[in-house]
Amino acid sequence: MEIPLQDGPRDLGALALGAGLLSAAFIVFWMGLYLPNHVALRVLAACFGTFGVVWLLVRLRVFDRAHGGLIAVGTVALFAAIVPFVERGFQKLDQAAKAGLAGEPAGAPIQPQPQAPLRQSSRPNRNRTRLWWMRSSASSSRLRPILRWAN
Repeated sequence: MEIPLQDGPRDLGALALGAGLLSAAFIVFWMGLYLPNHVALRVLAACFGTFGVVWLLVRLRVFDRAHGGLIAVGTVALFAAIVPFVERGFQKLDQAAKAGLAGEPAGAPIQPQPQAPLRQSSRPNRNRTRLWWMRSSASSSRLRPILRWAN
């Protein structure tokens, strides 16, 4: 029994291309870690997850079936729709871990920061006030204005 030989130079070129692309991706990813909110990490996880789903579908020969492309697109779209919920779950775990390290019970809700109260206008609402005229005294004929709330 003979084992067929692989094409040496062509395989070496593909290996070099794959290693070069992975090296470039690592450098760009390392630079992306300095972006706020770890955007690079989320995008990388989503891309590798999508690659994993498509690779699994190819290995299961889903593309060879009738409407296999539609099944693949639906599966990848479902994976993409799940990613924000997984991210929120990790954020909840992170908050629980931080609360546990701070000595608070794990089930205690994290209180939002108090906001400054809204400034209220010094002028009353014109739709709810009425101008009343009243005499300054019983003997005076002079009228003076008084603002009252309308009920």
